[in-house]
Amino acid sequence: MGVLRLLLRRARAGLGLLATLLLLTAGTTAVVAGTVGYARAGAIEAGREALSASSEPAESAVSATTRQGADPATQEAVARAAIAGAFSPAPVEVVASELSEPRQVAGRAERLVALSSPSLLPGDPSFRDRVGLVAGRWPEASADGPVEGALPPAFADGLGVGVGDVLTVGDAEVTVVATWQPVDPDDPIWLGDPPVAAAAPGGDGAPVDDAAASAGERDGTGLLIVPPGEGGAAGPVPSFGGDPYLRWTVLPDTERMLPEHLAVLAGGATDLRASMDDPDLVVRGLVVDGDLAPTAARAAEDLAAARALSVVPITVLLLVSIIAVVQITRVQAATRAAEAELLMARGAARRQVLWWTLLEAGGTGLAGTVLGVGLAVGALQTVPSGPSQTGTVLLVGTAAGAAVLVSLVAVNALQVRALDAGRTGDRSGRGREAVPVAALVFVVGAGLLALWQLHLYESPLITTGTGEVGVDLLASAAPALLLASAAALTAAGLGPFARSLERLTAPCTGAVAHLAATQVARRLVVYAAPLALVVLASGTTTIASLYASTAGGLRDDLATLGTGADLRAP
Repeated sequence: MGVLRLLLRRARAGLGLLATLLLLTAGTTAVVAGTVGYARAGAIEAGREALSASSEPAESAVSATTRQGADPATQEAVARAAIAGAFSPAPVEVVASELSEPRQVAGRAERLVALSSPSLLPGDPSFRDRVGLVAGRWPEASADGPVEGALPPAFADGLGVGVGDVLTVGDAEVTVVATWQPVDPDDPIWLGDPPVAAAAPGGDGAPVDDAAASAGERDGTGLLIVPPGEGGAAGPVPSFGGDPYLRWTVLPDTERMLPEHLAVLAGGATDLRASMDDPDLVVRGLVVDGDLAPTAARAAEDLAAARALSVVPITVLLLVSIIAVVQITRVQAATRAAEAELLMARGAARRQVLWWTLLEAGGTGLAGTVLGVGLAVGALQTVPSGPSQTGTVLLVGTAAGAAVLVSLVAVNALQVRALDAGRTGDRSGRGREAVPVAALVFVVGAGLLALWQLHLYESPLITTGTGEVGVDLLASAAPALLLASAAALTAAGLGPFARSLERLTAPCTGAVAHLAATQVARRLVVYAAPLALVVLASGTTTIASLYASTAGGLRDDLATLGTGADLRAP
């Protein structure tokens, strides 16, 4: 009989247990890899949401403003290099703007601030998401003739001008060629400027304090958008007179932002002033606006805590799954013990039997791992940011599958070695224990130690010496180790319980109860495995239910904080 034929016949004879092992391996790999991938995808979405869903635009951006010097091109290059160094490798967009001082409209009390930026040109990919053209055409740069500009409709009505009219603003003549309004006045690019809010649909268009006045000099101003210069040439802003400003607004690229970028983002925003403190850049001081630093820092801390807490369910899933695989493998080994003894009695070497066993275990483990990873990858394609986690799922799934495979190989190898050494065990079953005493002491001791550590810290989360949120691995493994301890104690107690039941049923007139008790007492390994699996399943379900039940209380607490309480004066 060939080796392949022998393996196929062995597999067919134990098809039920092999199928169970295959499904357990696939389930373990899929659940562990899918959980890690989903947690990481959720962290990515949560980080992006924290940066983009703030109610205040200034909380999602940071800007630096200084006066325009004699060499604006050098200022631009130095500023971009400083920003790149401060925020690398976090993906950010830098919006460069040129602003005039508030300039008087000839014959009127109103004043205007001229604003130009390459990011406010139709060629910019985000232009339509930022600017809505109400009437006319967008201003274009012109070497000759008056400066072209765009005004908010309500502000233009207040001045009594429309498309095609010419205004004298400061030292420049401006032809109004368009009226515009922001698509979203809360877009971080505007940093919450009041003139932008006034220009939005529903705004009153009245002159308001311009929050873009970083030098603190502007009051009662409106916003006039003019085109920047072409090909690096000077733009029209200096022609309005006064000393113009240069401003660089740093916007997080939320589409490419990853959780590990949040701490970098917070640090870069915090140190932006120091990073840009260069004599070739700063003219008459540097003003930094925006609250991106605390926003990113809070998001980074929240995600660090969530990541640390995710270790608990992953540990439970992995440990419970491996224990289940080991128990099923022990059942398989016990049922095949007579077969292996017969093969070795007929001249088969231990190496041959071991090789056949490992081939079967390896094939089952490999097939289950591939199936589980495929299921996890397929499931993550349906969640936001899930497709980007394919590499993580492959890595974690391979590691989980390898852990299961090692368990399969170890149990089978120990069985073959014991048979080769002549340790066939007590065939009556009376001398066997479901769980070795040493293993029981080790598992229970580890569970108690982890419980003590968790009670000591009162949480799996710890704060490191640098102030970062971390996780204590021993404390986080407490639920899993306690489940394993419960399963081990239950399985260990099956032997004394079954033997006691056997003695109690011996005097009975009926044979059914006594035979059943005797069968359990003499085949402890076979019956202890499903008992341990029941304990693990019920324990895992209980832990999940208790954890899920905290969501209602948390929701109520958040609602209370959001609503507040009545203030009663005595």
